[in-house]
Amino acid sequence: MNLISLGQHCRRIRLDTAQAEHLAATLHDTSLLMQHSADVNYLQVITARQSLLSARLTVVQDRYDEIQGVIQLYHALGGAG
Repeated sequence: MNLISLGQHCRRIRLDTAQAEHLAATLHDTSLLMQHSADVNYLQVITARQSLLSARLTVVQDRYDEIQGVIQLYHALGGAG
């Protein structure tokens, strides 16, 4: 792990967080459409929920990878181990 990798983790977290926020808005819109329109069914809402969950899990995994990378960098620089 080096500083470049750490920067890449931060960029990935930022992009994946933005995607999760977009999917949260999409879920909200889909839920509203289902309530007020016959064009959207509950399966589409469930699919939107599943996509949002997947995106949030990706963000969590990215954060975990970032933390692991920082720990490895700390150890490589002579930190307590």
